[in-house]
Amino acid sequence: MPGPQAVTGNTAHRLAEVFAADDPTGKLEGLWKVKEQLRTSSLADAASAKEDLKALA
Repeated sequence: MPGPQAVTGNTAHRLAEVFAADDPTGKLEGLWKVKEQLRTSSLADAASAKEDLKALA
């Protein structure tokens, strides 16, 4: 995805389905959230997402 776009609508729904079906540990979704927060330059949110990911380890 180019630029600081947010995932909305159908794309968000498809991502939720993929994570539900293919990510039983939640780690892939956690990594994706960290990546998205860094991509959109929200360092505080990225740090929060990183902490959530650590809880899954």
